[in-house]
Amino acid sequence: MMALKYDISEAKPNATTALLHFYRYPLGSGESALSSITIGTMNADWSETTLSYNNRPSSMNNKGGTRYSVNTNVGWQTLDITSIYNSWKSGDIPNYGIYITGGQDSYSNQRFYVYSKESEYPSYIEIK
Repeated sequence: MMALKYDISEAKPNATTALLHFYRYPLGSGESALSSITIGTMNADWSETTLSYNNRPSSMNNKGGTRYSVNTNVGWQTLDITSIYNSWKSGDIPNYGIYITGGQDSYSNQRFYVYSKESEYPSYIEIK
């Protein structure tokens, strides 16, 4: 699982389209790529410097959210998260970020890696 948070406070109040762009990076030896992931909203605030498996928000446990098919190749990928974005901006749900999980716990060798914001390929949300 991974958690991502974006500051959208200065972004437009309602999006026709909000696209999450992320760069999927190479797998290690003996790992296979997930072809689907689940994205859900976090239900509590967290900090990237203190978030761990043991103190993660409970929303990361329930495997709710929306399932997306993803390309198994390395490179840029794009997913439509318009409903999440508009819910954040309208105040229907607080913007504590999103989590991404494979949701396939029985396949321990399947992985999904995304570059962090400190990399040369940081993920971002494009708002239209």
